[in-house]
Amino acid sequence: MTKEVRLLTKKILAIGDSRKQFKDLVTGLREEFKPEGFYENLLVDKLALDYWRLKKVLLYEKEHILKDESLESYLCNKYLNQFINYQKSIEKSIENGIKALKNAKEERKRIKFIPF
Repeated sequence: MTKEVRLLTKKILAIGDSRKQFKDLVTGLREEFKPEGFYENLLVDKLALDYWRLKKVLLYEKEHILKDESLESYLCNKYLNQFINYQKSIEKSIENGIKALKNAKEERKRIKFIPF
């Protein structure tokens, strides 16, 4: 994890959040994407932060918006659209991060195999 992300992590993880779960998330993403170099590592760290934010939004929705089991009440909740938009924004950021990471890896491979 980069120094910048370690600092952000201290601010993002709330009381009760599991540092081990976050660290396991970062480790899993590193194993999946096998980043090389500063840029790819930064992208993996950003993905971890985005996945963590998404998890927190979904937990908050479950705990606060869905506490009333009534579907009508859920659909009329004044914060629902804000949560849906925030969730979509995070999901788009994750999608863009994965694309950027894949592109960076492809570019690295392309550069390594340029015939001279």
